[in-house]
Parts: sequence; structure tokens; C-alpha cells
Amino acid sequence: MAVARVEVSVDGNLREHHFDEMISMFAQAPIGLCCFDKTLRFVFINDYLAAINGMSVEEHLGRSIREVIPDVAAGVEDQLREVIDTGEPIIGGIIHAETPAQPGRIRCFQHHYYAIKSEAGKVLRVACVVKDDTARMEVEGALDRARGELERRVEERTAEWRDANTALKREIAEREKIELALANNKERLRLLLETTNAIPWETDAKTWIFTYVGPQAVDLLGYPRERWLETNFWVDHMHPEDRAWAVDYCLSASHQNDNYEFDYRMIAADGRSVWLHDIVNVVRHNGAPVKLRGFMIDVTERKQTEESLHGLSARLITAQEEERSRIARELHDDFNQRLSILAMDLEQLAGRQLASRENLSDCLEPLIRSTKQLSSDIHRLSHQLHPTVLQHLGLVSATRSLCKGISNQHAIHIELVHHGVPRSLPGDVALCLYRIVQEALRNTIKHSGAKSARVEISGTTTELTLQITDDGTGFDPESAQTRQGLGLLSMRERLRLVNGTISFERVEPSGTRIDVRVSIPASDR
Repeated sequence: MAVARVEVSVDGNLREHHFDEMISMFAQAPIGLCCFDKTLRFVFINDYLAAINGMSVEEHLGRSIREVIPDVAAGVEDQLREVIDTGEPIIGGIIHAETPAQPGRIRCFQHHYYAIKSEAGKVLRVACVVKDDTARMEVEGALDRARGELERRVEERTAEWRDANTALKREIAEREKIELALANNKERLRLLLETTNAIPWETDAKTWIFTYVGPQAVDLLGYPRERWLETNFWVDHMHPEDRAWAVDYCLSASHQNDNYEFDYRMIAADGRSVWLHDIVNVVRHNGAPVKLRGFMIDVTERKQTEESLHGLSARLITAQEEERSRIARELHDDFNQRLSILAMDLEQLAGRQLASRENLSDCLEPLIRSTKQLSSDIHRLSHQLHPTVLQHLGLVSATRSLCKGISNQHAIHIELVHHGVPRSLPGDVALCLYRIVQEALRNTIKHSGAKSARVEISGTTTELTLQITDDGTGFDPESAQTRQGLGLLSMRERLRLVNGTISFERVEPSGTRIDVRVSIPASDR
């Protein structure tokens, strides 16, 4: 059939001419070209596009698009009618379809529609240029997928690096925290070692030369630290009485034990004897001692306290025996003699013949007085041994009886004042305060020469206070804290057993005041 030549005008439409130039233009290019009349039937199609549709050129001509490619006919027909109706081209329409040439594969075609017009501008036909963009779209799709996969991998790797970086930062922070804690602990340990009363030390196990001593060593013994690092310092400055056995003990213990402790004396720079309690740790290599480490603790005060307690125990035993001897003498020399005299008087009375009842009464009267006095003295002795009135009537009544008895016996005025003292008190607390009053008044009479004294007992639900004052000569309160007299020691010891405190104060212009405080246990309130 004759084919009209056409050309694309400036406005994008085709003018009616012979179609040879456009056909030859696309003859070798992989581009489809076809032309439809106004009834949407093929009037031209090139070989390339016909092959895509799976039919020959002749099979297309005169047939509608719906007859040739029904799967895409609807979309193509709409665009063809729009070009016929408007005369305007449609550029870049996209159709996705499966072609007979490649069944099972969806291909992408880009369609351009141009109106073929007469010289008068009337639409005569529609030309369609078809370009297969499947490869490009597949490449772009592959690129998009590759780009997406790359982005995914980058995101994953970035997340991994981010997590790793976060973990690393966390590890660095934890490490810094641990290092800071270690530094703080090291500093605290250094301060602890350098401020504790114990002297940290280290020596060579063979030479016994100190390789380290804490700064406390200077304060304890008075020797500079460099002196401690001299050869034989430890042995040379040990107390002569302890040197031999202490050295032998260390040699033996270091080979047999990994840890051991012992007490010994060293001579300070000022000549004092200082008791040390040494705690030793043995560092071994292949079983043999190579280093000794430990702490020296000053236990001089404890040793002195132990010696004081031993002396106190001895004095207590002596005092106990003296008191027993006194009671035995009083029973034998006083009470026994008075009982013997009373018995003799009774025997004489029994052997006499009295003229009247009045004579009998006159003879019995001195015997009755002697018996009453004897009974009173026995009661006094019994009360000194153990105040039964304390159990039956309480602390206030027992103290009042004690003050009255001492006042009468020694001609000293004793005033007793009490406020809020519970009627019922723990037995050990009541006995402690009673004995302190007894001992304090005994010391007042024996040492101060006082003419009067005052005892004041006050109580609350949680605490008892006792205050004893006199107008005697008094004594130095500082010396009272260190005196080793049996009376003061017994006061302190009794109060220690009930968690109490005692203090001594000089009263101006003369006299002494003793203040005692004792807490009442919650279970006894």
C-alpha cells in the first residue's frame, strides 16, 4: 500500500507527507513504528514492532489494536482517542506487558503518540513510536535493588559500627571508672596505711632488712624511716629480754606457717619500752620464704592495762582477805567477847537470890541494853556485807539508811535528795549506785575531813544520775582519772559492768563533786 510521507512539525505534530523518511529512519534502529487511522486500525507497522507483537506486518494491517494486542488495547485506545480528539501529542506513555515474542517476561515499552494532520490542520491519522525500555528499566531496577542492598548493608554496617562504637565507649567509660576506682582505692589504701596506728612493713626473709615501713614508725619509736632500712635494725632495737626468743620464734614460724602473730618489746629512741603486736604474712617462692609482710600494732596501753588488772586482782584478793580478817576479828574479839560476858552475867544472875521483882528488873536492864546493842551491831555488820534493804525497799530507802548510819557513826551531816527515781530498778544498777555512794562517803570521811556531804539521785525513764559533793579538802580531778587506788578502781569497774560513766571535779572554794550517769536498759524500763 502507498505510505504517505510525514514530518514532525515544530509543535510536535506530523504534517502529511510521504512516510518514507521516517520509515527509513527507524529501519535499522530497535524502535517500533506504527500508524492508526481514526478507527484505530493499523495502516502501517514496521518489522521490529510486528515481531514484538508476534505477528507479521500483513497480519496487522487493517486490524484494530484490540484484535492484535487485546491485553493492552484499553490503555492504548484511550491514548489514541485522546490524540485524535485533541490533536495534541502524548509523550512518554509507559506500558508493561508480556509479549508473544518473550512469553513469561514482562517488558516495558515507552509510547509516543503524534497526530498526523492535513495542511488545514485536520487530524488524519495517529503515529505511534514504541521504544523497548525493558533493558534500561531492568538495569535501573537492578541498580535500585543494588543501591537498596548497598544502603541496607551500609545501614547494617553503620549500625554495627555504631553499636561497636557505643560498646567501645561504654567499655572505655567502664575502664576509666574502674581505673578511677582503683586509683581512689589505692589512694585510700595509702592514706589508710599511713594514718592507721598500725605500722605496715616489708622485709627480706633472709636478711631481715626492711624494704618498706610506714611513716607511723617515726611517731611510734622516734627513729627516722631511713634508720629502719639499715641492716639489723629490728634485732638491734629489740628489748634485750625478748631478742633471743623472738628471733628464734620468727625463724621457726616463717618456715612452718604462712601467717603468725606474736608480742614483743622494742626500745624507742627516748629509751621507752614499747610493746608491739606483730601480724606477719609469709610470701613464698617454691615453698621457701622470700618476703615477710605485716603490721606492727602498738599494744603498750593494753599491756599496761593487763598489768594493772593483774595488780588490781591481787589487791582485790588482798582486800578481800583483809576484810575477812576484819570480820573474823570483829566476830571473835568483839561479838564473841560480848556474848561471853553476856553469858557470864546471865549465869551470875541465875545464881543470885533476889529479894524482890524490882531487884530482878534492875539486874536485867543492863543485860537487855547489851543484847540490843549486840543485835544492832550484828545488823550493821550484815548490812555492810549485803544490804538486804536494797532488795526489799529500793535504792532510795537503802541509800537513806546508809547515809543515816554513816552520819551517826562519824558525826558528819549527810543530806540525801532524790527526784524521780523509779521504785523498781535492775538489781545490778541499784547495787552499783549504792556501792558507789558507800565508797565515796567512806573516802570523804577517810581523806577529806569534810563536815558535810550531799547525795543527790535523779532519774528519768532512760537514765539515772548520781551526784555526791562534800566540803572537804578535795583532790586533783586529773589525778583521779589515773589513780590506781582500790576504791576508785572499784567504782570504775562497777560502772563499766552497767555501761555507766563517772567524772570528778573540784568544787570551789573547797570540796569535791562526783558525777555518775547510768543508762537504764530498754528491757528494764
